[in-house]
Amino acid sequence: MPQILLVDVDEETQRRLEEDGFNIDIGTFGSKYRVIDSKECGFNHKLPFLTEKDIIVVDMNKENQRPSINPLICQWVGSDKNTFVAGEGSLHFNPRNLSAFNHSAEILRNLNRGGIVIVFTDKVEEETYYPVEVSNGLRKRIKPMKVSNFDWLPNRHLNPENCIDGKEIFYRKALMKV
Repeated sequence: MPQILLVDVDEETQRRLEEDGFNIDIGTFGSKYRVIDSKECGFNHKLPFLTEKDIIVVDMNKENQRPSINPLICQWVGSDKNTFVAGEGSLHFNPRNLSAFNHSAEILRNLNRGGIVIVFTDKVEEETYYPVEVSNGLRKRIKPMKVSNFDWLPNRHLNPENCIDGKEIFYRKALMKV
């Protein structure tokens, strides 16, 4: 019985797989939530037992995102840390793309040991993230970074803009290196 992780997959699909007796866990790369300008932003992802999964199914389509949940602010030890803030004038923080990117090494390990990753997504969607370095009580903004919903995929040479609707893309193990 393969272990399956459903990441941001709709509830109907979850229910049907559970009814059919599949061994599934439910996860999320996080969801967009309201913030106040210049306040620290947290990540609200949940990827239970990610490295143990045989099959990972991910829905990155923007219209299928889950409703917002409260952010989980990471706890830091000491006074120095790196964090993110909302962009100037921004009322929302969307951690999904960066959270997916931060877990790409674990997903690649699953692929390299024979796992399967199924991704549903459409066009490239970029988010701009504003890192901040806090040292000795002083906040220093670092250069903003753009991360797309495709940047976490193992083969970054994929050009999704040239793919037609319904195109299937398979990654061969030879393309994947840790």
